[in-house]
Amino acid sequence: MDTNLINWVTISEFYDPEEAYLVIGLLEASEIPVKVERETAGRLFGLTVGPLAKITILVPREKRAEVEKILEDVLNEPESPEND
Repeated sequence: MDTNLINWVTISEFYDPEEAYLVIGLLEASEIPVKVERETAGRLFGLTVGPLAKITILVPREKRAEVEKILEDVLNEPESPEND
């Protein structure tokens, strides 16, 4: 698939790299192409606040509904009870 020909849409924005890469991993595991945009200065200096820290996740427009369903299912999944 030629990524230059894909019509990318923003699916989510994060300021926490760990959260962003969890979502990216989930989408990639579901075989959904993912594009990540991040300010170079934010990555270079390890910024986690402000506009330079923003990580934008994009997916192909035709996958948007599928991605929203995946993310909704994950967010609405009940947490397993912890063992005390």
